[in-house]
Amino acid sequence: AAFRPGTTFSDPTNGVSISINSADSSGLSGSVTTGGPTTCVRQSPTAEVSPVTQSASAGTKLTYTLTVKNNDLNCTSPSVFNLSANIPPGWTSGFPATSISVNPGSSAPMNFDVTSNPSSVNNTYQIVASATNNTNPGLTSSSLAYYAVFPQGAHYAATNLIVTSQGCGPLGKVS
Repeated sequence: AAFRPGTTFSDPTNGVSISINSADSSGLSGSVTTGGPTTCVRQSPTAEVSPVTQSASAGTKLTYTLTVKNNDLNCTSPSVFNLSANIPPGWTSGFPATSISVNPGSSAPMNFDVTSNPSSVNNTYQIVASATNNTNPGLTSSSLAYYAVFPQGAHYAATNLIVTSQGCGPLGKVS
């Protein structure tokens, strides 16, 4: 479109308006107004599990926290995110609620429990916790955590995703 005096070009998605006041052979006179995007743009959330690594004997319930950040742009209403955890077969997991409502630009934590199978072998297992927009399942985020299973009666420390035996006495230096 040609820029002529009295015309305005608007881009509501990016929040830009250009108004032309006058035009002659020397150039244009006008104004530019910016305000950022004005339409609500839903984005994938950010999911983060903490602590990243915990350790316990087989059959023990551990509590993790999934923090969900709503990354929506220029939205006035919160988004609802469905919560889930992918765990090893034979284990149990539970959130106190199946979803969480989070305002744009804000974060909200939700604790969840993971109980290993009592017959789980000594190893470090992956837990993947996810938050998915309940109206647009393509907007999702996942975070990885670990559950280190050690033998009954032994003391172990999980460091750098490696389980290191410390015997049954006081914990020594873990390197």
